[in-house]
Amino acid sequence: MKNGKNKKIALLKRKFLKGQGVFPAFTLIEIVVVAGILGLIMSMLSLSLRFSLKLKDSTGSMEMVTTKGNFVLGELKKNVLDAKSETISCGSTNVFINTVAFDTRSGGRTTLNCDGTQIASQSASGTFNLVQETNVSVKSCSFVRCNYSEQNLQSLTFSFVLQGNNVNLGTQVSASFSQTFSPRF
Repeated sequence: MKNGKNKKIALLKRKFLKGQGVFPAFTLIEIVVVAGILGLIMSMLSLSLRFSLKLKDSTGSMEMVTTKGNFVLGELKKNVLDAKSETISCGSTNVFINTVAFDTRSGGRTTLNCDGTQIASQSASGTFNLVQETNVSVKSCSFVRCNYSEQNLQSLTFSFVLQGNNVNLGTQVSASFSQTFSPRF
């Protein structure tokens, strides 16, 4: 009895008596349970990390599309503000068309158009594709609509959709842009 009591005391104190045959160790079941729990935790962390990286790439693509769309709207606004309002020709009201042309205050002529693959500004200075980004393209455009009030042009509404391609994920994001500008009278 004293020998069994010594073994228990030795185990509790982590001291082992010489020749007692008691060695500290985990059982096979304990090792399998710990390995299973660690495997489960690692797989959950892996899924969480993969989802976070995918979300980061998607957010980066959307930011690129938004930045390019805002740039295009800024360029369109700059062109409309430089237009002589009486020379703007863009068709009837409430109908979206792909092209608008006008004379500029500096004496030139500018044409803004969207053909489904690019949004371009053509003037005496040259032709400029406003969407020149590797991973951003024009998805669709109901480009320009003239808004009249009593036969007088009041404003122009530009509308288009840009698409961002994420080559790392093979995904696409798109955003619609629409804004109304009034020319200077």
